[in-house]
Amino acid sequence: MSYYHNKNVVITGGSSGLGRAYAVNIAKRGGGNKFVIADLDEVRGEETLAQLTALGAQAKFIRCDVSQCDQVEQLARESQEYLGRIDLVFNNAGVASGGQFLDIPAEDWDWLIGINLLGVVHGCRAFGRIMQQQGSGHLVNTASLAAFGALPGMSLYNTAKAGVVMLSETIRAEFAGFGVRVSAVCPSFLRTNLMERTRTTAPEIEKVTRLALTKNQYSADYIANKCLDQIAKNKLYVLPTLDAKIMWRVKRFFPRMVVGIGARTYPFAMKQLKARFAK
Repeated sequence: MSYYHNKNVVITGGSSGLGRAYAVNIAKRGGGNKFVIADLDEVRGEETLAQLTALGAQAKFIRCDVSQCDQVEQLARESQEYLGRIDLVFNNAGVASGGQFLDIPAEDWDWLIGINLLGVVHGCRAFGRIMQQQGSGHLVNTASLAAFGALPGMSLYNTAKAGVVMLSETIRAEFAGFGVRVSAVCPSFLRTNLMERTRTTAPEIEKVTRLALTKNQYSADYIANKCLDQIAKNKLYVLPTLDAKIMWRVKRFFPRMVVGIGARTYPFAMKQLKARFAK
């Protein structure tokens, strides 16, 4: 029987992209599933509910801004009322940012850290309490290859995602004695609508990121299925693509190499990008 059979699932950022792909593919693998889809996009949320209902699952949409602790606490209460037992929580809501460190305004740090890092913190606190009380559950936190890639021009995004990995490592140890699992998902670029929620101070980086998110070989469904395989095996680091696996190993064994490569290639890459997009 599938690990996902009869699982009750909460997904933030579940209206589209990777969040929707998680929901749809769990419903296909499982059977008897109930979902709470949390997001700010109610229109796409309803589309996700329709897909889940067509697959025989029960689902409810709850509007939630994960950067607001009180809203996440309310999400946890309503989810428990609707689902009863909560088996899986995907702290998946996220936005993106690009630009050279000194050009990024303070308000962008507040905005992205509030969603990508504190949103995960709020989710782990609110749902972690419930899972400890019931003695079971799995928290799945969306990080990124950027968490250990140290990619220049992405200091804000890198910092938030590295925080998600460290948080996941720490609470996995703390929660283990309560029967609660924790995983950090670290994908590379995949085809999503993330550019709709991106701020950047560098037009050339924005254009490259847009290409990476729209022309990438990896679909959200592909990444979701790879991740679900590893989540079922209780992996701490969920690395769904070869480049993520390579970068994780390079960072682990040769950390200075990662920074050195960026330092050597970034100035040349920016010069080439500016020349290309100036045409």
